[in-house]
Amino acid sequence: MATLEEIYGTVLANDEERAAFTEAAKTPEGLAAFLQGHGCDATPEQVAEFLKAKQAEQGEMSDTELESVAGGCNAVEGVLSVVSAGISCIAASVASAAMGDMRGDKGQLMCDIDY
Repeated sequence: MATLEEIYGTVLANDEERAAFTEAAKTPEGLAAFLQGHGCDATPEQVAEFLKAKQAEQGEMSDTELESVAGGCNAVEGVLSVVSAGISCIAASVASAAMGDMRGDKGQLMCDIDY
């Protein structure tokens, strides 16, 4: 008989199992069928308690972990982003000035320079 800990490890280690678990967990009946299919007789309520306990064990993310999650950036990435955006703007400005076209696509004045 499989334990919740064993099934948890299997689900985390395998993308197909994770997708199957995610789909099954949408309903109590689906979750019960998933568990039975993996040789476990735990109830959906026991799964919920197990997952809450796992979450409590992990605790909150540290500041270091939080800074490294997707969507964040470190100081080097921030500086590189600003520099690369600045270089792009300078190149566009130089090209525009070289062509004598100081107006945007919709005719707005992009640079207010008195010649």
